[in-house]
Amino acid sequence: MPLVSAEGAEVPGLERLEHLPMENPLSSEWVRVIHQDHQGFLWLGSINGIHRFDGLTVKSFAHDPGDPHSLPNNFINAIFADRRGVLWVATADGLARMDTSPAPTKTTTREFVTSNTAGRFRTYRHDSDSPGSLSHNYVHALVEGPQGELWVGTRVGVSRFDRELERFEHFEGEPSDLPGTLTYSAMLSRSSELWFGSSGPN
Repeated sequence: MPLVSAEGAEVPGLERLEHLPMENPLSSEWVRVIHQDHQGFLWLGSINGIHRFDGLTVKSFAHDPGDPHSLPNNFINAIFADRRGVLWVATADGLARMDTSPAPTKTTTREFVTSNTAGRFRTYRHDSDSPGSLSHNYVHALVEGPQGELWVGTRVGVSRFDRELERFEHFEGEPSDLPGTLTYSAMLSRSSELWFGSSGPN
């Protein structure tokens, strides 16, 4: 699948679209989300995993049933790189945190500074026997709060992740005042207010 950029275009015209060259194409024609991390990489989420574009080549990461450190699921709903440089991936079967430890050497490809990533994931899932686990395995949305905390929107409300304790605190219905449990979207405003988009009244 070709990747298209609107370089130099002015909204709403988008008068110039450019197909970016790739040495190896994406494994899916359905790109659902795009996110750029602090190193300049573009991360593309599809129905066949995630793909890192460095300006020339694509490296893909997918679920491998035989590898517990691979993505938990290939259906990607959101990708987010936090202020610490940690890459988080919202999937249809869990929240994944990627180990992005850089390789000893770096090379420059076009305008991107590139380095290898380990490609290993840690997965967080719901566990009915653990109150501090993820509220639901189907994760829709990710956002970083004003204090650097990670908020996770799932099919059962919103969860706030405590990085030190590796635990989730859940917000659903009363007394959180969320209008609906299924949380599709999340954002942090310029005034540092958190906004969540949900399914509507319970």
